[in-house]
Formats: sequence, C-alpha cells, structure tokens
Amino acid sequence: MFGYVKPLRAELLVRENEFYDAVYCGICRDMRLRYGNLAALTLSYDLVFLALLDIGLSGKSPKAVRKKCPPHPIRGRCCTRCGGAFGTGYSSDCGIILACAKLKDDLRDGAFLPKLRAAALLPVMHGMYRKAAKNRPRAAAAADEMLVRQRSAESQSRSANEVRSVDRLSEPTAAMLAAIFRELGGFDPDLRTTLSGLGYMLGRYIYICDALDDLEKDIQNGDANPFVPQGAVSANNELRRQAADEAKASVNLTLAALAGYYSQLPEKARSPLTDNIIYKGLPNVFSNIENKTRQGDRGKKKA
Repeated sequence: MFGYVKPLRAELLVRENEFYDAVYCGICRDMRLRYGNLAALTLSYDLVFLALLDIGLSGKSPKAVRKKCPPHPIRGRCCTRCGGAFGTGYSSDCGIILACAKLKDDLRDGAFLPKLRAAALLPVMHGMYRKAAKNRPRAAAAADEMLVRQRSAESQSRSANEVRSVDRLSEPTAAMLAAIFRELGGFDPDLRTTLSGLGYMLGRYIYICDALDDLEKDIQNGDANPFVPQGAVSANNELRRQAADEAKASVNLTLAALAGYYSQLPEKARSPLTDNIIYKGLPNVFSNIENKTRQGDRGKKKA
C-alpha cells in the first residue's frame, strides 16, 4: 500500500488520535520483533486501517503500553499489544508482502532510482518475504497474481489501438486488496463477501490516487497511466485539468461504493476512528492530490 488511507486528524478526538498512533506503533514494533528493524521501513498508514478492522472484528480491546524503540529511545512510544492472531500480526505480515510486491514492480519498470533501490532491497528482504508468505499464503498468492495481471494490463494499455481504462488498470490492485481484506472475515461467508467488496473498492481508490499523484512522473518515464492520453510527452495545464476531472469522477463513484460496503460491516468493526478514515480521511487525501495536480508548476513554485 502507498500511504493514501489516513484519517483527517483535525476531526479526531485526542483519545482517537492517541489510539491511532498506538496501533501504528504496535504494527511497527511487531514488524521489528518478528522481521528485524529494517522491516519497519516498509510500514505505511494504510496498514493501520487493516489493523483497526481486524481489532474491531475480534471483539477485543488491546491495551496500549509505553515501549522504547530505536526512533524513540528515551521516552518511548505507546503501542498496542495485539500481535499474533489479530490486529498488528496480520497487518505486519501483509505489510512485508505488499512492500516486496512494490519493489518487484519498481524493478520491472520503474525509473532508475526506484530500480536501484529495489535491486538493493529485494535480496535483503527475501527472508522476510518467505516468512510472511508462509504465515499468510493467500495474501502472498494474491500479491503475486497482482504483479502478473498488472504487467498484462499495462502492456495492453501501451498498444496504440488500446484505450487506457481506469477499470482495467486498477483491477489487479483492487483484486489483491479484496483477497487480503477477505481473510479478516474468518469462516463467515457473508462477512467475507462484504470485506472483499470493501477491499476491492479501497484498492481501486489507492490505484487512482497513485496514478494521479504520479501523473507527471509517468509521462516522463512512459509508464502506463489511465489519465495520460496516448502520445502525451509533457503535462500541460489542460492535460492536468482533464486528468484531475477524470480521477475525481472515478474516485467519487469508488468512495460511494466503498462507503456502502463499510456500512454493511458489523457494528463492532466500525468506530468513530474508522468512520473518520472512510468518510473524511479518504476524500481529504484525494482532494490534496487533486489540488496539487491542478496547480502543476504553480504548486512547485510555491513549495
């Protein structure tokens, strides 16, 4: 995942902010204990949402304890104690799997620096991936399938006669997250179906955000992007405006479907914190990317 699934912090209560940070630090601690300190570098905010749903569905209330860690060696940080069967355990395993999938994708068709980083990190993370894949074989299989299907979709989109489609290019990522979220449903077929739909729409949202965020980079590198017309060699104001309009229309439909699946979850899985992420955080993250895209060069000069 890419860090696009975050709450709108300004709308959270103090205790909600503290619990969110405690879950984040709990995942980080779990990663470091089970995979080594390097694993914590793969952590993203998206994994916290997965952990929050896992904690809610488990019906348990994890305690937050203060622990010292390399980034905070003096005072330490409060972190949840919920590794293993629920909460941070599943999220940290999936985080390793998703990080390795991203590195493999960068190695295949990224720019020079991402390729170099991927080539350096993949051998180091090989042992972590094998352990995580053993713990979560379905998540690992879904990530491997995503890479194959993504390559096929991107290859087709580069054809001169092929229209670049958001549906086609986002589908592999959406299907991967559908498989990952489905596992939170245990043996309940109805819950698994709802979680699968939630994960699918969340994956679609993440892909759209990432595609719009990388608009200019993808044009420069010639990478597949559903918002880049065939033959485009530079990002002018008209192209940026059109891309932002298309992405906004797709995201609005995606978030509406996502909210529908979320509302079908059991009450114990939903909380003011997850409500904030779904109804406020996701629209806010996309709005920031949209505004940056529309500003283009003007935004760079202001920065």
